[in-house]
Amino acid sequence: MISEEPEYSVQVSSHNIEKGGMVTDHVQRETVSLHLEGLLIGPQASNYRHRLVTAMNEGKLLQYSGRNMLLNCVITSLRTTHDNSIANGMSFAMTLKQVNLVKIAYDKLPPKRKAAVKPKSRSGKRNTAYRPKPDVHVVRHGQSIKDIAAYHQVSEAGIRAGMKLSGMPGIAQAGMIVALQAAKSSQPKQVKGEPIQMYQVQPGDSWESIAKHFGISKSQLEAFNVQRVNIYMSPAPGTVIRVK
Repeated sequence: MISEEPEYSVQVSSHNIEKGGMVTDHVQRETVSLHLEGLLIGPQASNYRHRLVTAMNEGKLLQYSGRNMLLNCVITSLRTTHDNSIANGMSFAMTLKQVNLVKIAYDKLPPKRKAAVKPKSRSGKRNTAYRPKPDVHVVRHGQSIKDIAAYHQVSEAGIRAGMKLSGMPGIAQAGMIVALQAAKSSQPKQVKGEPIQMYQVQPGDSWESIAKHFGISKSQLEAFNVQRVNIYMSPAPGTVIRVK
């Protein structure tokens, strides 16, 4: 080693004032630097230089002891000189700078909490498709009696009888309350295996006379044949209708 030059410095904060001059309000001490000059000679000179360059690039923490001592330092610069004055090596200039080591403080994250899950109920399966049928229906704009009967699966003729609109085709008025109970009771209940009886209309027959002849009501007779013939007109002779 030829020479060692330690360097001590501070950082001063200065600010301008309005009427000339500067004001210094803070002094911060900087870490010590050490400038070295020396020789690398011998067959391992190139290897020594390579090790110094590697330590500088990796930021390796070093301890230097000579005429001066510098602990916890890193190499900030390295310069080598190759001339004819040194046959088997090189001269170098290197700067070491002291660093302050700090330990990062951190807290471990709390363990993950499992989301609260509601226990499974064993109350059995529920029939969500079941929809109880009401006894009345409020007519909406544009609805016809046929639409109401198809929606609630009741007899159109029964609805007309309950509304006292039997034989009057058309659209019900919006806001009108339609009774469905009469339409439900007017639907014919078929017993499994019960035969269906048909009848051929004779001249002079009417819905009332045919219903009276077979012991059923006119609304039941109309409900049997609502999909077959026009129940708002007298049945034409020769027409085959259902009577039971």
